[in-house]
Amino acid sequence: MLAVTKSKEVLILKGSPEKSALKPYRHTDERFTWFAHTWDVAKLWEKIDSEQFSEKAGDFKSINLDRSFIESYATQILCLKMFDEPGVKRVSMIMAVDPDHARALPKEALNEPLLLIKVNKKGGGLMKMEGDSEACHVLGDGNHRLARAFFDGVQSLKAYSLSEAASRAVLIGGPLLNRVVRAKRSAAVKLKKATAPVA
Repeated sequence: MLAVTKSKEVLILKGSPEKSALKPYRHTDERFTWFAHTWDVAKLWEKIDSEQFSEKAGDFKSINLDRSFIESYATQILCLKMFDEPGVKRVSMIMAVDPDHARALPKEALNEPLLLIKVNKKGGGLMKMEGDSEACHVLGDGNHRLARAFFDGVQSLKAYSLSEAASRAVLIGGPLLNRVVRAKRSAAVKLKKATAPVA
């Protein structure tokens, strides 16, 4: 088993290496919040690494984000400027990214796919992916990696565009989760009534 302790921004790995230990820039307790909803990003990576989620099963689709997307997202969503000096902080009302932290990421971090979480099928996200009628996706993991790619002039990044079911599977809080829980309870009650012996 791998024990991980977080000391400021540094992850200290102890024990025998596992698949996730090869990526020391991953946080073991990472969550992503978009408005009132929260997703467990660490659990999502765990499911992808263990192949509980796969592209073959339809849990996500591998896509490439081109330089045009990287530049647009970095400048319009993250409010980054290519030639800012280190230490300059800009404020985005949408996502919080520390440019100095992004520049300090190891180069191999750019090989890790970004995760595009599907918020819902009726919009409410920032990105409209192929097959979506509205902007339903948000960049739930990889904002700092995208910022590093922007600063380094990287031409494309790999990303996983998650299905609605995969996104909901790691949802840990918010009104959408409450609706899912209520729907499951309602279905269980209906099933119980349907299978109950008649007196």
